[in-house]
Amino acid sequence: MANTENEIKALKRRAADLLKKVKELQSAKNNDLLKSSFTEILRMLQKTDDIFYMRSMGLLFLLKRDAVFEHYDFIKGYVFDYLNRRGDWNLGILPRDCVLYEKHKDIFADNNILVLKYIARNGLVNKSVVSTDWKGQIFMESSYLGRENYQNDDNGLVYADQPKRAIIDGISVRDYMYGKSYEERMLIYHNVYNHLFTKYAGSDYTKVSGELLDAHMDNVIVNNQGFHFIDKDIIYDGELDKSMVLYRQFGDSAEYKYFIRYYNLPYMSAEYKEKYPLEHRNTEAMQQARELNGYLFGLYFSGRGLLSVANYSKGYTQKEQELYLEEQEFIDPAWYEQQYPNFRDDVLHEWEKNAVQHYMKYGWKKGYNPSPDFDTEAYLAHYANVKKENMNPLYHYVKHGKKEGRAIFKVAALQDNQEQMVVESVSEDVVTNNEQE
Repeated sequence: MANTENEIKALKRRAADLLKKVKELQSAKNNDLLKSSFTEILRMLQKTDDIFYMRSMGLLFLLKRDAVFEHYDFIKGYVFDYLNRRGDWNLGILPRDCVLYEKHKDIFADNNILVLKYIARNGLVNKSVVSTDWKGQIFMESSYLGRENYQNDDNGLVYADQPKRAIIDGISVRDYMYGKSYEERMLIYHNVYNHLFTKYAGSDYTKVSGELLDAHMDNVIVNNQGFHFIDKDIIYDGELDKSMVLYRQFGDSAEYKYFIRYYNLPYMSAEYKEKYPLEHRNTEAMQQARELNGYLFGLYFSGRGLLSVANYSKGYTQKEQELYLEEQEFIDPAWYEQQYPNFRDDVLHEWEKNAVQHYMKYGWKKGYNPSPDFDTEAYLAHYANVKKENMNPLYHYVKHGKKEGRAIFKVAALQDNQEQMVVESVSEDVVTNNEQE
């Protein structure tokens, strides 16, 4: 009897779990960020001809159903297996009214386009387009978006578009080494670097071409023709030290020290590594590139690109759109421009040249008021904790203060003017009445 009761309880728990999963599936929408297996992706793709996105940190893939089914092995290796190695990633269908769909629907109308990949690199956004020719050969072309924002200086890095190149059949050396013994891995490393250092030789035995900036094992493909270095989208303006190429692969490890001895190279001291241009990322030019490309980062690598066209320029995720709309209710653009006619002088980006964006990012810090109905300084003066945390008072009110029952204040100067107008109006009425009498 006890066993029967336990079985019934177990069945009820299982039924409850299944019901919960069914409800979750029923509530899921196309623009939700869904975590799925490759099998589930294929099942979804069979039912739609929409554009799919797959996102991970600093990485975005866009693709369509036909590409997956016609080039299954390539897509699985290039997209799905790659993302699975990174760990956490998200899948979804681009909503028809979102920015990314608008930007890519015409591109994907070309049936030769298989995949678009966007990746954040060194303050810029790299775009790779994978397509086929009339023979079915797969090619890749890459370019940097916002590349013009970067000014070359003592950092020594220049960003150039990749020439169109054929995708090479084979697997990465990193995957090839999987499951190999230590001795086998070291032999493979020997073969790879002997090949690279010979093919991309520099002016002396310690140097190699700057094309090897990204010469790590994911970027070297092995097949029955040998080794192929495939990633030449970042070119170093000059030659590289072999020590640096090895260090970027191995770090300060036993393998690194072994190859330094094997190739008879100078060891990279801590001081040398710190001063080396490739490690010196925080130059003024690189910082400027990051700032100017902030818009692209937000659009491609956050939820912003999945929002409706009307709201995408605001840097909030989809969950925060309701909050953003509430903030807008308190901002009167015409009044704001009349009060602060030169407010656009503060902004860095074209999309910030409106009252909403300006007040939320710059205006409140200057004590500006978004409209006659919300006094910035009064709210901060009344609620010391908000001022202490240096928080945007309107953002605080909409997100927290409203629910907490906090008060807001009309603009004091405007109130004084209105009161004065009332006094003057009453005085005029009294004078008029006296004259009539």
